[in-house]
Amino acid sequence: MTEGIKYDQGKPAFELIYWSAILPIIEQARESPYWVEGVIHAIVDAQHAATHDEMVQHLTRAGAILVRIQLEEQNFPIHSLAQVLAFGAEKYDAWNWARGMKWSRLFGAAYRHLVREPPSPYLWDWTGLRPASPYDEDEETGLPHYSHALCCIMFLIAYALEGKGEDDRPGVF
Repeated sequence: MTEGIKYDQGKPAFELIYWSAILPIIEQARESPYWVEGVIHAIVDAQHAATHDEMVQHLTRAGAILVRIQLEEQNFPIHSLAQVLAFGAEKYDAWNWARGMKWSRLFGAAYRHLVREPPSPYLWDWTGLRPASPYDEDEETGLPHYSHALCCIMFLIAYALEGKGEDDRPGVF
């Protein structure tokens, strides 16, 4: 055995995934529609859900659509999710997110990763925004925006299941 060689280097950091939140998403992905607007609607529904169980259902639906879209585009969503988590573990600390934070921060980050500014002012619709494409990459990490959004969804589901963070959604104070 050679000392000092890291045998898992370059492989997905699956140990960083909160599988209790991701497995229901993968199960539901088979029947999910293929449109990013559905993800945005599901996140809005989750943000205004009356109970944590209802919120988890909406977030699972949102995550399932993201997984389905990435699979249709020949991306590997769970691999890139692990890469996002590995980047975060390097930048902050592994499982740092599990300590909790304000939920609104994660809802906001998910929206920012799903809705992009158009590349040209001539392409703006009345909202001035366009849905992100499966090929859009985060400027800092070079990883798909969809994987970052899926990461936010995983964190929110984990917080609802584990009672972590600060649930500061509108109307839930």
